[in-house]
Amino acid sequence: MSNKFEFSDISYTVNCKKKGIKTILSEISGVCRAGEVMAILGPSGAGKTSLLNVLTLNALSGVSKGMCQLNGVNITDKIFREHCCIVPQEDHHRAFLTARQTLMYVADFYIQGSDETKKKEVDTLITKLGLDVCADTLVGNQFFVGLSGGQKKRLSVAVALLKKPSVMMLDEPTSGL
Repeated sequence: MSNKFEFSDISYTVNCKKKGIKTILSEISGVCRAGEVMAILGPSGAGKTSLLNVLTLNALSGVSKGMCQLNGVNITDKIFREHCCIVPQEDHHRAFLTARQTLMYVADFYIQGSDETKKKEVDTLITKLGLDVCADTLVGNQFFVGLSGGQKKRLSVAVALLKKPSVMMLDEPTSGL
């Protein structure tokens, strides 16, 4: 059976002190099947990140309604953790690890098998995502230079791919490129 991520009639409201209840999202629906890419486009403030927060069960400050399913099963925290992942807008990595060390660390959690199997998978991702030139560079942070913004974003995508999710969501994947 082909994987299908589906959401319908998604609404999201928040309680504002001055304006009362404010509707952020109203009756949003969509379907994405295995091998497809869905992009959510709109101007700043249109609710793109709010929609992702609802779909990833991270909309904590308001009230969300609607249906979100993976292969016909309602998404729960457990199902989301097992089959989905999100690459957030901000990249969060350990500054004093290299890109390769970061991926090897993550591989220990998600890949079964020998160290050689994990290394091979990490090396494949490094090549496919164009991280060869910076694989042994420290990630860095605001205090010392390391990877560029685009390299950090690709590292975040590589981390998510190691999980081998059925559904991968990226919030502003081109930011920093």
